[in-house]
Amino acid sequence: MKMKKMKMPSTAMLTFIAMIVGSVLGLVFGEQMSAYKFIGTIWLNCIKMIQIPLIVCILVTAIGGQDSLAEFGRVAVRIMVYYVMTTIFAIVLALITTSIIKPGTLAVIEGLEMSEVDTTTMSIPTFFTSLFSSNMFQTFANADILPTMSISIMLGIAILKMKNEEHKKTVLSWFSAMNSLVTEYLRIVIKLSPVGVLFLMADSFGVYGFAIFTSMAGLVATHWLTILLQIVLVYGTFLAVFARMNIFTFLKKATPVWTFTMATCSSTANIPNSLRTAKEVFHIPDRISAFTIPLGASMNSDGMAIGFTTTLLFIAQMNGVSFDLGTMLRIIIVATLLSSAGSGIPGGGIVKIATVVATFGLPVEIVGIMAGFYRIFDMATTTGNCMGDMVGTICVAKMEERRAARIGTSA
Repeated sequence: MKMKKMKMPSTAMLTFIAMIVGSVLGLVFGEQMSAYKFIGTIWLNCIKMIQIPLIVCILVTAIGGQDSLAEFGRVAVRIMVYYVMTTIFAIVLALITTSIIKPGTLAVIEGLEMSEVDTTTMSIPTFFTSLFSSNMFQTFANADILPTMSISIMLGIAILKMKNEEHKKTVLSWFSAMNSLVTEYLRIVIKLSPVGVLFLMADSFGVYGFAIFTSMAGLVATHWLTILLQIVLVYGTFLAVFARMNIFTFLKKATPVWTFTMATCSSTANIPNSLRTAKEVFHIPDRISAFTIPLGASMNSDGMAIGFTTTLLFIAQMNGVSFDLGTMLRIIIVATLLSSAGSGIPGGGIVKIATVVATFGLPVEIVGIMAGFYRIFDMATTTGNCMGDMVGTICVAKMEERRAARIGTSA
């Protein structure tokens, strides 16, 4: 009688287990676990160092391989409309939850250390100018994601418009081959996810422990709750309407995405992981996911938009400031634009939050306190961003699928 071969747990399951084990180790051994953070950092660097080649190869291949410019334009318009709509919904949802919970009235900030945070002004012309590089090699070297995407999109369109079919095929073949190389490399690195995630989580919980729950618990709890509501209510509605999919079915299938983002807190590092999940789990064509997911990683920041809004109202409540309807509308506009600013503002999310707070004339000192435990805050932010990217990709893919079926039926 043959013995049944034991099935090994999937990488996603091992990563989830690693998150739990790492958290426990951090809580038990405290800051001693920080000595091993370098193992997680090495793993994360192995992903980050391939991001620029990945984005260039997948975008050029996805756009250059389209049947027509009209097809690419249709996908681009649909995903951009989705990204703008969900960002606005996210801000409105954050305004509602923060206004109801009022975490600023419960804040305890005595004894907390404050980091210095500089605010950065960002005008609309500056943002759009930052999308276009004057030196693509310098852009690649600086790992500047948004201009890298602009370069890749323009190269893809140029390939799509090439008249010489032989040259077009040659160029596409080269990018396709490089894309295969990058994909195989990432397959190896992602298999090591449980190791990297374990030590990153151990460091986070070792440094912060449960301090977050005794200092600014209201802000963090409101932020996490709003992210969860955004996923279940907003993304769940889009999935039900456009993809005929239940949100809880989606969450189960998307486990590789949210376990990865909670550990890494990096949307761009998650790009290869989301691409793999889109293809292998949701069976989405590369021509769609290879465009929508990198675009979302740079420009769709529903989690960050929620972070802007909850923090702004939190500080306003602490200072006894109330906003009228006009100010609320202004918050929606500013947060929508700034959350899409990508790498246009150096310094990451905490600087963007400080910029929004300063824009509305509120003290930014509390943002400096937030900087001390921003990683806990950012776990929810990044997860919300990336789940939104995946939902949008699924919805656009289903819409394209139904359109193809209609055209085939009418033909």
